[in-house]
Amino acid sequence: MNRKRIIALALAIATLFPTAAFAKGNGNNENKGGKHVKQEVKANVTSSSEQTQNSDVASKKEQGNAKGAEKKEAAQQKRDEKKQQKDAFKTQMKAKHDQMKQLKQQAIALKQQIEQKKEQLSAIISDIQAGKKTLPQDELNSLLTLAQNLKTDADNVKATAEVKSEVSDTQAKVNSEDFNNALASMDKVIAKMQARLDALTKLNADLDAALKVANTATTISTDETSTNTEAATSTDATQSVSGQ
Repeated sequence: MNRKRIIALALAIATLFPTAAFAKGNGNNENKGGKHVKQEVKANVTSSSEQTQNSDVASKKEQGNAKGAEKKEAAQQKRDEKKQQKDAFKTQMKAKHDQMKQLKQQAIALKQQIEQKKEQLSAIISDIQAGKKTLPQDELNSLLTLAQNLKTDADNVKATAEVKSEVSDTQAKVNSEDFNNALASMDKVIAKMQARLDALTKLNADLDAALKVANTATTISTDETSTNTEAATSTDATQSVSGQ
């Protein structure tokens, strides 16, 4: 082998070792550097993951707080609406109670008038029956017809007197806070009271008509009364004998 070539080869090899060593060293440094970079990247990834987790937790917490706030707001709104309904119901019920009070007062006033007029009419009829007063036959017939009307009126008043079931139904709906139906039930009570007032008004009017006729009865003198009484007694006796 050529010596020059061997020397050149040796030099070449000699010059290769430092380069190789340097290359090896750089490789270690690069490995170390790469490892360090990997650790930093890993650390950054871990840090980023923790931040993401923390962010997710915070986000969920905020969402939970938001939902909680929404529920509270909805509950408060529901309470406010319920209170508004109750306040409106109380206002309407007060108006209906005032209406019932007026109907009751009017009915009481009419009943007092009716009682007075019944006493007046009864007194006149008693005098007619006793022969103390007299009416023409046509007026007497009119009075009898009016008496039948008065009986019908009295029956109508009696039919509208009871409101206990309607009141109980209203109270049950109030207790269950069924406000709309409670108001409707109260309207039934008012309608019944109005019907009673109408019946009393009709009775009072018919009493006026009957009194107008009855007041035309004329008083019979004492002699006429005695004669009428004797005639009535004789007639009764005759009828009694005939009956035997």
